[in-house]
Order: sequence, then C-alpha cells, then structure tokens
Amino acid sequence: MEQSAFNLLTNNWIPLKRASGTIEFVTPWRITESHKENPFVSPAYPRPEFNGAILEFLIGLLSTIKLVENEDQWDEFWFDPPEPEEIRSKMVDLEAAFFLDATEHRFMQD
Repeated sequence: MEQSAFNLLTNNWIPLKRASGTIEFVTPWRITESHKENPFVSPAYPRPEFNGAILEFLIGLLSTIKLVENEDQWDEFWFDPPEPEEIRSKMVDLEAAFFLDATEHRFMQD
C-alpha cells in the first residue's frame, strides 16, 4: 500500500506553547519533552475549538497506548511523565493507521 509522507504520529504538526512562551510544532510522542526544565503548557492553535480538539485527540491517543494501567496512575503520569522515547515506542504499532492519505482506506475511515 502506497502511503503519503504525512503521518499524525510521526510528523511535527501540533503547535504547543512552552512555559517560556515559545511555540513549537511537535509530534504527539514529544509532549513530555523537557518536562522538568520547560514543559509544554497548552496547545497554541489560533482558535479555541482547535485547542480543545487537539487535547481530546491527545487524551484519546494516550489512553489507547496504555501508558497507565488504571486511573490512580494518571496523577503520577501528570507529575512524572515518561520520556518521549517511551511514548514513541508504544505508538509504533499504530503508525500505519495514522497516514492521512493512502491508496486504500484513510485515517478514520471504515
């Protein structure tokens, strides 16, 4: 199956604002990058509904890859999140489903 180069899990496309005020475009697995020194604090889309949508996307994605086993562990995840590479390793098996264009079914299509 031929696939486009753009993948929602491997391309830098999510604008996030750091505590320092800088904005970076990142992949979903990079959301914990530099968490202790200069964490990402919010999405940085120009429209609030896009910010809400990307938060829902990230919540769903993180829930799907099972970084925590039960609800009690979310507090630990929030204050001491895993390194980006650990998150990425859990997303590898999902990458094929997140190409935006392909010759067959596309992302979110039956």
